[in-house]
Amino acid sequence: MPETYQIGIVLTGMVDGTKPVKDRIFYGEAADRIIHTLELYKRGKIKKILITGASSQVMQMSDNPQEPSETEGLAKFLMMSGVPENDIILELKARNTRENALFSAEIVKKLYPNQPALLITSAFHMRRAKGCFEKVGLQVTTFSTDLMLHERKFNWEEFLLPSEGNFAKSSVLIHEITGFLVYKIQGYC
Repeated sequence: MPETYQIGIVLTGMVDGTKPVKDRIFYGEAADRIIHTLELYKRGKIKKILITGASSQVMQMSDNPQEPSETEGLAKFLMMSGVPENDIILELKARNTRENALFSAEIVKKLYPNQPALLITSAFHMRRAKGCFEKVGLQVTTFSTDLMLHERKFNWEEFLLPSEGNFAKSSVLIHEITGFLVYKIQGYC
């Protein structure tokens, strides 16, 4: 892995736009994506940040189309955290992982031809995301966030009475496996 990347690509999907209070951003479980992106930038590991996805038609943080999309809200967060506006690039058209890859590749190939990019997304989503980015000819190194790791130990109580948290994690796993298989069949990754 190179010491520094010209660009880090962070996928959206970490904001809950359904909350009734619209004066702030409500980050979901995948907030590590933007936090780690900020850390990578501050440590000099990435020089520019490309935020891709969640066009205003898909993930609006408000019912009002005049208010910012998730992508724009995340850019505002980065600027409030000290990242200069000219170091943030917005890709506002993507509605899914395949489109994240397609539209990001256009930008990255134009700005940094033949340069690898650092792909930043949740660990559970990385296999599909990496496959999509490589399929469109973009060389990426992965940086996985929000790892769902825990100490492995057998517990009769958890075996007999599973937790709702584990059911939620199973749902994420099923979604990603299904998504990967569909994308593989479609030839997207």
